[in-house]
Amino acid sequence: MKILIFIDKLSSNPTKDEEDTVIVANDIKKLLIKKNHEAVIREFDLNLKKNNKIIKEEKPSLIVNLVETLRGSSTLHLAPLMFEKMNIKYTGGTSTALFLTGDKVVAKKFLKLIKVNTPKYYDAKSDKVNKALINRKVIIKERDEEASIAINDESVKTFANKNEIISFIKNRPNLFVEEYIEGREFNVSVISINKKIIVLPIAEMTFIDFPDNKPKILNYQSKWDETSFE
Repeated sequence: MKILIFIDKLSSNPTKDEEDTVIVANDIKKLLIKKNHEAVIREFDLNLKKNNKIIKEEKPSLIVNLVETLRGSSTLHLAPLMFEKMNIKYTGGTSTALFLTGDKVVAKKFLKLIKVNTPKYYDAKSDKVNKALINRKVIIKERDEEASIAINDESVKTFANKNEIISFIKNRPNLFVEEYIEGREFNVSVISINKKIIVLPIAEMTFIDFPDNKPKILNYQSKWDETSFE
């Protein structure tokens, strides 16, 4: 079987999360070749004509979708959308799933529609500041970044009043303020095989030996910097 592995076009100075994707892609390629498949790794970017040309030249039976950036997760749905339009099987989430989850605020609004609770928040388009965000711990997040990009200890803040929150976001419309939820943290992975939903073993983040004044969060260092305390 001919299998095309798509990754992001690397930046001029790749970050650790970018480099990790390349490592994963090469591991998958080696495994596929070992299983007697033909596998190639190519770069996917916002030049859709170029991507279309690559697919037509390679003629894959399957695409392994490792596209994780595209200048922000709010555009990640473009990759599977192209594969769907070309009627090619691929791994990973559908274009609809990635569209609904690529922008965290959009995802929160969708979850609210289906009556799933999420932490209170404030963004540039919010009508008012919820009281739960004032004089309490909040966490600042990028709307459309993943992999804990830009998340560090300074992301956990406390605002004394609503005007501080409004002013902070007014100058940073790509961010939003979210209620910080204390307590245990778990990663729950869900996959679909032959339309059957399977929940993988649940992993708990334990934050071993974290000082009391250090936020217990999965920041960029904890995910990507093996030399860091986190």
